[in-house]
Amino acid sequence: MTMEFNEWIKSTDVEIHHWNHVLYNYKKNTDSYLHEYVKKRLDLQLPLQKNIQLLANTINKSEVSILDVGSGPVPFLGRKYDKIIKLTAVDYLAESYYKLYEQYNLYPPTIPKPIDASQLSLYFDVNSFDIVYARNSIDHTFDPIKCIQEMVKVSSRYIILEHKLNEGIIENYQGLHQWNFFSKNSKFYINNKNGEEFCVNDYISSSICCKITIEEEEYIPDWLVINIEK
Repeated sequence: MTMEFNEWIKSTDVEIHHWNHVLYNYKKNTDSYLHEYVKKRLDLQLPLQKNIQLLANTINKSEVSILDVGSGPVPFLGRKYDKIIKLTAVDYLAESYYKLYEQYNLYPPTIPKPIDASQLSLYFDVNSFDIVYARNSIDHTFDPIKCIQEMVKVSSRYIILEHKLNEGIIENYQGLHQWNFFSKNSKFYINNKNGEEFCVNDYISSSICCKITIEEEEYIPDWLVINIEK
């Protein structure tokens, strides 16, 4: 289940344009929502999100390693917690983001590495991270099931996906929005505009829990949270 790679690459220009718009407003419009949005992501004192804290609490280590997959130029996850958080970020478009950092004189505390989510195990050992996390990114990839399989490989314990429900439909399949993530019969499904449908549970040996909720920080309705535990 893949998009044509060349078609996908062409669509990535839209993502770069989006982040250029976000960072421009962060720098030029200090009263804007986007200024506060980026400022929060840059804050080293931003607490680790509550649902990730709950998982970190179960890990019997003083340092918890987290991989943020498809992080964008300014990763969402907080860093302040009563354990040490070792955060690594990756994004296929990272080199384009480096140019935006220079353009806007921006230096995030976590800089993503230019790594394709479908090739994580080429760069990281199996079971390298306690938690592997993706927010609103895997449904933008050209092969989401392969990306999820790779996330499972490099995680030793938890894989968390937080995405908008059926974003392909909502965005009318424009740009990178070619996939719908949804839950059916308590299982995790993906489909596309051609009607091809895939049950992700069939491709992953680990247990999967699906929950549709309201996103706790940005109050986005119909937020699909997928918890995979090895």
